[in-house]
Amino acid sequence: MNTHIQDQTLSRADLVDLMKQTCDGERTLEKCLLDEADLSNLDLTGLRFERCSFRSTDFTSAQLENARFSGCRGAVGNFTAGPPITP
Repeated sequence: MNTHIQDQTLSRADLVDLMKQTCDGERTLEKCLLDEADLSNLDLTGLRFERCSFRSTDFTSAQLENARFSGCRGAVGNFTAGPPITP
């Protein structure tokens, strides 16, 4: 089952909740606003972002393996890789 969220303003807590949900299909965020969100150190593996806004969003050390960004805007977004996180 796929999860599709559209035209929402999302926070860190929203993405944490989304990633906790069981999903055997794709998780897609379309035309969502994540401006100024602190998404650092989150596991966002496999998320699909379509036409989302990431103005000043912090992705520092976020796990983005197989994440896809299509038509998104991210002025001043921080995609810096930090030191590996030890479990």
